[in-house]
Amino acid sequence: MIGLVQKALQKKHTAKPVHASLFIRDGETMGLSEVPFDLFIDESHKLEYQISDHHVQDGSVISDHIQRKLRSVTIKGMFTNHSLKKNIGNTDKITVSDDESENAVTGNIARDNYNKLEALAEKKGTVRLVCSLLIYPKLAITSIGADRGPQDGESIKFTMTLRELNTVTL
Repeated sequence: MIGLVQKALQKKHTAKPVHASLFIRDGETMGLSEVPFDLFIDESHKLEYQISDHHVQDGSVISDHIQRKLRSVTIKGMFTNHSLKKNIGNTDKITVSDDESENAVTGNIARDNYNKLEALAEKKGTVRLVCSLLIYPKLAITSIGADRGPQDGESIKFTMTLRELNTVTL
């Protein structure tokens, strides 16, 4: 038995990395409800707490309260003219819907989706975000940026930062 364990350790089996975009949620479209993303490149979730400190006369610090700050999320994603969701392997045409003919080709879907994303931010409202890690029901878009390079082809890589909202209703 000990020999088998030593042999297994000598072979150095390593797990292959799996990209976060491959983790999906059943029945949920990844991205924003209004604008689904073709691909998640990276997602960063931040949850912070603030501890209150009070200085007393002898110089020591008393901490008596912990308050949770609002969550923030940074998403790096991609819009492409050749969606990974439909017509896998077909790089010549992009079908708009199942009802239309197979030859129906749209314009620049990546640019249109990015414009929808910017318009959504301009509304200054709340959005629902579905990520591989968490689902956020009420976020506000705080920033959007796009990166384009010679290797991007017919795609737009974007970075978006969102922050949780906590509102009061009377």
